Amino acid sequence: MKLRLAALLLFGVLVLSASAKPKRLADRAPSLCEQGEETLYSCPFARGTGSVCMGGGRLRYRFGNPNKPNFEITSTADWSNVHLGSVSGGGGGHEDHIRFTNRETHYVVFVMDEGSLMDHPGRRRSGIAVVQGVPGKGDKYLDCRAHATIAPNWDGKANGVVSGRQDEGPEYEEPDGPFDIWF
Repeated sequence: MKLRLAALLLFGVLVLSASAKPKRLADRAPSLCEQGEETLYSCPFARGTGSVCMGGGRLRYRFGNPNKPNFEITSTADWSNVHLGSVSGGGGGHEDHIRFTNRETHYVVFVMDEGSLMDHPGRRRSGIAVVQGVPGKGDKYLDCRAHATIAPNWDGKANGVVSGRQDEGPEYEEPDGPFDIWF
């Protein structure tokens, strides 16, 4: 009797587990990061996917078609083309960004948590600001309206991309400088 009951229970468990849909990992946005790179940020936009990738002691910004990016910016040996920024505001609002520079064009990937003084307290927003020269004149914004992949502590990981080397890696934005702002 006990053996028959155990067999029926086992059969029931097998039937239920076979018919149940497997649990998926958290949905992830498409990414332009390559094998061996960690996706720090990725979001699909109307004109392509934007991704920040970390691997091989470097940060990379890629934008374009998931099969072939339109362009890529890789951190230079002296890290002069990558900067980190962080802004806090009243009501607990906070924004972090990673800025990649190609000549006079800046690609600012940002993640913002809106504080209690904003229209949507607690809402998380992210996107990419494309800035020609200095912010504030003709900037273009790509707001991530889809589900973005944002690695936990994404900006902290970017800061520690060169492990064990305090003298290498991205610099923080100049305090009160032109990029020490909300995007």
